[in-house]
Amino acid sequence: MLKAVLFDFDGTLADTTDAILNSSRSVIAKMSLPQVSDDTIKKHIGLPLTEMFHDIYKALDDSEVMHICELYRQALDSEYYRLIKPFPGVSESLAWMKERELRLGIVTSRHLKSTVFLSEMLGIKDYFDTMVGVDIVKNPKPAPDTVQVCLERFRIEPSEALVVGDTRFDLQMGHNAGCKVCGVTYGNHTREMLEMEKPEYLVDDLRELCKLIQK
Repeated sequence: MLKAVLFDFDGTLADTTDAILNSSRSVIAKMSLPQVSDDTIKKHIGLPLTEMFHDIYKALDDSEVMHICELYRQALDSEYYRLIKPFPGVSESLAWMKERELRLGIVTSRHLKSTVFLSEMLGIKDYFDTMVGVDIVKNPKPAPDTVQVCLERFRIEPSEALVVGDTRFDLQMGHNAGCKVCGVTYGNHTREMLEMEKPEYLVDDLRELCKLIQK
């Protein structure tokens, strides 16, 4: 029996792609780093910032990557957060799930403080019973740590939770935790990339998930 739905944030609940791309472009220019394509950046969305920039710029050392991440956060927090908006159908889908007494959580590679701030800005914070950011777990996605924290807080089994995300890292995380997963195709990874992870469900709109749950 389904008791909880655990959501990724970026690309699943919130359309943050333009904000991420603009913040990345800002720091890449400021640090005079080699330019990369938008597709390259988008393929790394879902990972912690440190892993994202380490993977894109493999020659950088840890201190340089940490500096880049700090500049990125400054750019996002001071300017580009205004570009963030909820995807269509998110608020009504979350309301529908709460009405059916499902426990709702956020499992994200974003820091908890940022997640709380942005979810409040988008008007969806109160739908969630808990949020788990990358800064409170030992291992980030695709490790199962953030999901496991939610399961422990809710006191439920993996079989009683569904993990929803827009990247293969989200789906891997959910499966690694022993949960069923649902991919959303409107985010950062393509349908083909999501299908490779063999999700139990795949939807083009979050409202489709409500119909699947109802069945």
